[in-house]
Amino acid sequence: MKIPIQVKKVTDFIFDKWSKDIGSVLIWTTIAGWVASSSAQILGILRNSKYTKEQKNFMIHQEIGDAAINIGSFFIITTPLKKMASKLVKTGKVTTFAIKRPIRKHGDIKKLGLIDFDIKKLPYFSSELEKQFNSFNNFMGTSAAVLGGILSSNILTPILRNRYASDCQAKKKELFSHNKYSYKQISVNSVELNNISKPKQKKSPFETFKGKSLTV
Repeated sequence: MKIPIQVKKVTDFIFDKWSKDIGSVLIWTTIAGWVASSSAQILGILRNSKYTKEQKNFMIHQEIGDAAINIGSFFIITTPLKKMASKLVKTGKVTTFAIKRPIRKHGDIKKLGLIDFDIKKLPYFSSELEKQFNSFNNFMGTSAAVLGGILSSNILTPILRNRYASDCQAKKKELFSHNKYSYKQISVNSVELNNISKPKQKKSPFETFKGKSLTV
């Protein structure tokens, strides 16, 4: 089966862009997974007829809040870590012997680790360093993304979610403690009740002679 040209162009573009940066692939696929999972949860809530409209609104907002915390904490931690790892590799602050060898051969070994140094800008990069550099940079970026995911999911996310959950718990308890059907209470002014005249009751024949003596 022949692959359409349009599809091949898209796949080639994705491969060319992401094959050298697996760390970014991990970050964005994780975020996409959370978005898909939250969307499925929201759809399930909307289609569930057991919940009232107020309960659905609350649960949907809570699901969106949880997703925002998960995605936000993951992105906030992993992105800086990945950028820091990329900076260390690019300047040569963290490198390998396979990368050092050509740099030492060309007399640029003293430049390694300088803040404004960029290995990718060396004139012999494409011919002698590109393969080794991309491999190590890919490894460092992936490691940073995994480390960021571990830190966010085990430290930052639980703290933020616990605080958010405590804020929602009281409202949730109040909302779900009511019956499925709500009834409107009609308030009546007590003054009006007092002004309503009670119907007169007829006296019993026995009450007419109450307290009186009968003479024969």
